[in-house]
Amino acid sequence: MNPAYHSYMNFNTSINNLFGNIFKPVVDTIFPPVCFLCDSLLDSNRKVVCTSCWSSQKFLTNKELLEIQNVIIRSNFKDINILFDFTEEFQKIIHLLKYERCLTLGYYFANELVSKFKESFFLKYDIIIPVPLHPIKYRERGYNQSYEIIRHLPGNKRKDLIKRKKQTQSQTKLSREERILNVSEAFECKEYIQSLRILLFDDIITTGSTLNECGKALLKCGASRVDVLCLAAPLKHV
Repeated sequence: MNPAYHSYMNFNTSINNLFGNIFKPVVDTIFPPVCFLCDSLLDSNRKVVCTSCWSSQKFLTNKELLEIQNVIIRSNFKDINILFDFTEEFQKIIHLLKYERCLTLGYYFANELVSKFKESFFLKYDIIIPVPLHPIKYRERGYNQSYEIIRHLPGNKRKDLIKRKKQTQSQTKLSREERILNVSEAFECKEYIQSLRILLFDDIITTGSTLNECGKALLKCGASRVDVLCLAAPLKHV
């Protein structure tokens, strides 16, 4: 590294730390950090959402998970694991991660996933990948919220193994049949992955059509197995 650049970076870091140490307590006194959901004061070790609001999120029961699994389109992947019910409260939290750049929530969600499924679950896969955004949407947002979660997980993560080759419309207001057609042939795998076990991750799953198309692309390129992990699914669609 250029010595002048190295000196500049050290100076810049020192200045940022100095101003942070001096002014952050003042700013926090005038504008104390509060929970985005309930406006209560945040503990010093919390950001964005307080412990109370976070812990109120509803985990799926085994019975609820089974009911969802029975209606998910899954011809191109095997197992599917889902952590939360997609409640209105959860929707508010995931919106903060996806559209308000509250990336600390990715770390919080990853901790929940590891707590639930344990490190060994993730290490049995050769690669963990997120459902990709279309390049236009990625440029607009600046990040892939799903990758901002999985990058904190144990194991080998890749964010560029598959790409979305066509820009699809939002799935939100489409019927089940329209969702399937909307994402048909929308993804491609960028390299040969013979005999590799892939864990495919997305934040929300409804019909499973997007994940199924991703799985199709991965299997075409030689993946021996594709499993799916999602943060949440809406029970109202069951």
